[in-house]
Amino acid sequence: MAATTWLIGAWLVAVAPVPAYDVPDFDTQVLPILTRAGCNTGACHGAAAGQQGFHLSLWGSDPAADLLAIRHEARGRRVNLARPELSLLWRKATGELDHDGGGPLTADSPAGLLVLDWIGQGAPRGAERRLVTFEVNAGPPLCAVGESRPLAASAHFNDGTMQDVSQTVVWTARDPALLDLTPEGVARPLRPGRHVVLARFLQEVRAIVLVAPHAAQPLDLAAEPRTNLVDDEILDSLAELAVRPAPPAADGAWLRRVTLDLTGRLPEAADLARFEQDHSSTRREQILDRLLAGPEFVDHWTLFWGRLLRLDSRTMTPGGAAAFQARIRAFVASGQGAGAWIRELLTAHGDYREHAEVNFLRGSGNARELAEQVGRTFLGARLECANCHNHPLDRWTQDDYHGLAAIFATLERGETVRYSGRGEVTHPRTRQAALPRLPGVSTLAAGHDARPELAAWLTEGEEPPAARALVNRLWREVFGQGLVEPVDDLRATNPPTHPELLTELAAKLVAEDWDWRLTLRRLVLSQAYGRAAAPERALAEATHYAAAAWRPLSPESYLDAVTQVTGLPQNLLQPTPEVPNLPEASQAANLVDPALPSAALDALGRCALPKCTSQSGGGRTRWLHLMNAQLLNARLDAPGSRLERALAAGASDAEIITEFYVAALSRSPTPAELAGWQAHVTAAFAKVAQGERQTANQRRECLADFVWSLLVSREFSTNH
Repeated sequence: MAATTWLIGAWLVAVAPVPAYDVPDFDTQVLPILTRAGCNTGACHGAAAGQQGFHLSLWGSDPAADLLAIRHEARGRRVNLARPELSLLWRKATGELDHDGGGPLTADSPAGLLVLDWIGQGAPRGAERRLVTFEVNAGPPLCAVGESRPLAASAHFNDGTMQDVSQTVVWTARDPALLDLTPEGVARPLRPGRHVVLARFLQEVRAIVLVAPHAAQPLDLAAEPRTNLVDDEILDSLAELAVRPAPPAADGAWLRRVTLDLTGRLPEAADLARFEQDHSSTRREQILDRLLAGPEFVDHWTLFWGRLLRLDSRTMTPGGAAAFQARIRAFVASGQGAGAWIRELLTAHGDYREHAEVNFLRGSGNARELAEQVGRTFLGARLECANCHNHPLDRWTQDDYHGLAAIFATLERGETVRYSGRGEVTHPRTRQAALPRLPGVSTLAAGHDARPELAAWLTEGEEPPAARALVNRLWREVFGQGLVEPVDDLRATNPPTHPELLTELAAKLVAEDWDWRLTLRRLVLSQAYGRAAAPERALAEATHYAAAAWRPLSPESYLDAVTQVTGLPQNLLQPTPEVPNLPEASQAANLVDPALPSAALDALGRCALPKCTSQSGGGRTRWLHLMNAQLLNARLDAPGSRLERALAAGASDAEIITEFYVAALSRSPTPAELAGWQAHVTAAFAKVAQGERQTANQRRECLADFVWSLLVSREFSTNH
């Protein structure tokens, strides 16, 4: 038979046809048809309990078990070897009998005829035939909006054959609202941007990226300023997408952004004045060096690492959480590299009070939970999907999941953490003790503490996986979104927006002895980071880093910013019957433990659930709280507040308005804004009954309304 030739863009791709066969092979020919038809998905018979008594392995991960279910279960009713057309499998799949999954096969299709032929020849397993490589061809990545692009796939097997499997691949668009994709694998972008298509064949999944530019011709951005490798990659991408970057942010906007991102606090008016008066070429580097060396940086990034490592007194005990927070703070303040810190956390042992880093290992209920936490934190991977079955979208297997858990099963994790040599994890498929394993790499010898080998694999070598995971998280902290989102779901089928950039940044991190501060410095010095925030630009453009994104402040940063602007701290901890004795805490960044009771933080969206690693944002509850509760109202004109001090000093309305604009937004009001607020105060006075004398209290109330408006504005509550 002649090879099939595909014309894909400017490429001619020749793929060998399916070779002639005597008996169809179940593993590599029949099973892909059932997968393409959706029979073994989680919504159908691939669910954990199956459907209607018929259970198949998810996505055909266990062919032997699937053949057993089809041929021998239900008293062999699913296949009729004498009359294949009367087989229950055939009649339901073709819709001849009622079937909740519809009739995904047709009697006259090549796929349907192959299944029927397979049943007629005895429904055998077939000769041993294994997939060696799976390749997907999409042609050039650029694809105009509305252009139809056929996708082709080929499979290579261990018997030396290669075949076109395009019609048995499961094609899936990651965002169907942005990309139209037919079951036959013809893609058509509906909007500009980067579009990801997943192609599944047997247990292999490939990701294809199609780029639909915003204009017919790419832009020439060679003249755009570049600071480092971040700009090289981002500008090349914007040129390909035909998206012009926004101009640089104003000095005040940049200083406010970088101060919030690195310290969780607002810049002081004196800092802003010095920065705007400094015209040296190194003024931004000087600001960064000062911020990175300050105590506020330590406070802010202790909170980051505490949340990443799931510091929580409900799982670690209050004493353990307090000791762990102090140890994290010491790590941030010391300048220790992240690689050595990760190794220390994973291999820690000793009493939790004397060796506080062991509390990371104490914070999970059992070995499986600890394995999942290690996967999310240091691998950036959701291993829990491989607990019951091989991961449907990643390379992780059940052996990987339970093998990683087996590394931690031999630990005693009470007040003292130590390797005991006892304990095991039962593999649910084999019903035997799982062997210790580095996920996706190799099985380890049993009978010893394998944690050093795990720590070395995560942090050493040319491309240690923990480096990519950490860089991606640091990128999200300063850009608002990871190069891979979600940040704990790094996998081949969830490709980065800028793959080369992620690889280069991870390599830099390792080469610089895991000094994650240098990574932060590199990111915030880039032109991409310093661009103006342009809310009127399309959201899609912000995702390509053509402009800075408007990001809500975290509850902790928002509360500390309110304290700075109003000049009036308050105790953020409220004792409860369960926790009666609490120290005073006026700085939200220091409340690393999410179990500490703080009504203000909870109302603003702090995630107080155990093992929380993200912020919920607060939503409607947050804004109702800001509008009606005493969090702001009690601070606006209270004795000792910034407003009271300004009034006592005899400041004019214009001076007070300008002072608060600088304190809250790191800029002066525009002439229109200043005139508008002055008119507001004047208009409020005019409402006083005729003949009634205007009082200082009425002026205070009007100005307090102005301050409240600033503190609930989008410009204040976002890191724009």
